[in-house]
Order: sequence, then C-alpha cells, then structure tokens
Amino acid sequence: MAGHYQKATQEREVNLARLKAETARLMEEDLAEKKKIADEKQAKLESRKALMKFLRQFIATSVKFGNVTSEQISIYLTNYRKEYGDDALVAEYLSLAIQLLTHPQTGVESTTARFGNGGLIWRGQTYKNVHELHEALVALIANFDP
Repeated sequence: MAGHYQKATQEREVNLARLKAETARLMEEDLAEKKKIADEKQAKLESRKALMKFLRQFIATSVKFGNVTSEQISIYLTNYRKEYGDDALVAEYLSLAIQLLTHPQTGVESTTARFGNGGLIWRGQTYKNVHELHEALVALIANFDP
C-alpha cells in the first residue's frame, strides 16, 4: 500500500510540475501578445505624429508661397480633427485664416483707413466688406466654417 501512495504522490508532483510549466508558457505567450499589440499601437501613434508634422509643414510652406488650395486644406483639417479633436480644429482653422490674411505678399490690403469701410483687397480681388472677405476665406479653407 505504501508503494501506491508514493507512486500517486510522485504522479501528482509530476502533474503539478507540468501544470506549472504550461501555466508559465501560457503567461509568457500572453505577455508576448500584449507586447506585440502595444508595439503596433505605438508604431501607429508615431506614424500618425509624423504624418501630422508633414501635413503641417506642407500647409505652412504652401501658405508661405501663396499656392495653397482648398483641397489641400480640406485634407489637412480632416486629419487634424481626427488627431486632435474639434476644439483644437477651431484653433488651427483660425491660425490658417490669420496666416492667409496677414501674409506679407498676398495678405489683405485696405484702400480705406478702417477695414469696416470696405475697399478690402485680397489676392487681387476687391471686397465690399469683411463679410464678403470672410466668405472668400471660408471657400478657400475647405468650405469649413467652425
């Protein structure tokens, strides 16, 4: 009888050791899978940051040289909204409007002492009041008015 007890104890210890080894292997696989997912997520974030940096630089250069188009701004603002949200989008929209209006070569000129009196010239076109100028600016900035 003592032989059966020892044999059963040894089998139980062997089975327990196998169970511990299998549990450790499964935990390692789980950790490896979680690390892989985290690495992929981090790579996506870094790629997205690089894309936004490129788009920001591209739009800034296009504004600087006066050849930005509404399609370019539409792509930029759409991606900007996805990345940073609506509140940041409004700030970026206003920043673009200010860049366009205050540009040294293509910014707004006024034939009168005050903007409200009319006589606004922007990109070679004359506007009667600031509302017409605003509509032209919205048409350029991707037909989007926050």
